[in-house]
Amino acid sequence: MVISKTFYVCLISLFLYPAVSMASMVTLEPIVDGDVSRSSFNTEDASTSLYRSGGACYKSIFEFDLSFISNDITLTGAEISLYFSRFFAVSSWLPVTINFYAYAGDGTVTLDDYTTEDSYLVGSVIYDTGQENGTQLVLSFDTDYIQRLLDDDSVDYVSIRAWCTNSFFNGSIASLENSIYDAATLTLTYTSVPIPTTLFLLSSGVFALSVNIRRRNV
Repeated sequence: MVISKTFYVCLISLFLYPAVSMASMVTLEPIVDGDVSRSSFNTEDASTSLYRSGGACYKSIFEFDLSFISNDITLTGAEISLYFSRFFAVSSWLPVTINFYAYAGDGTVTLDDYTTEDSYLVGSVIYDTGQENGTQLVLSFDTDYIQRLLDDDSVDYVSIRAWCTNSFFNGSIASLENSIYDAATLTLTYTSVPIPTTLFLLSSGVFALSVNIRRRNV
C-alpha cells in the first residue's frame, strides 16, 4: 500500500490547524420584569419603578432566559437596552447613579430579588443632567460574571437588578406591558465552535487515502 503526500499533509494539519470559531449574537427580551421593595413586588404595571427616597427604595428587576444557549460559548459582549418612561430631573449638584447587578435568576420576580447574596456589579451609569421621558439607555456590561452563569449547568436564568444609590430619585423603566416604549433587552455576542475543523480534516485525509489506494489498485 502506498500512502500519498496528500494524506501526510492532512494528518499534520489535523494537529496544527485550529478549530473554526463562529461569531453569533442573540437579543433577549425578559420573560418577566417588575419592581420590588423590601415589602412588596409588582409585575403588572407598564413601567418598573426606580425610586429612592430616604429609606424607601424600589428596584427594577429583569429576568432573561439563558436555557437555550449552549454553555460551551465564549461571551465577547453583553449589552442592555432600556427606555426610561419617567425620569425625575437631576443636576450637576445632585447627580443620579444607577447600578446594574447580575445574579442567577429563577424565572420569577419576588421579594427575594430585592437583595441576593451572590450578585455582581456588571454596569453603572451616572446622570448629571435631566433626561426626557423616553430616553434610551444602552449600556455595556462586564461579561465575566454572566459567562460564569452560562458555564453553570444548574443556571437557566440571569436576573438584572437596577437600582439608584442616591438619597433621592424618582424614575421608571418601560416594562413588557408598556405600549409606548420597548421593554428592556439583553444582547449577547459570543463565539462558539460548533464543529471542530480537525474532524473535517481527518475525514478529508481518510478520503484522500482511500482515493489514492483505489487508483493504485486499478
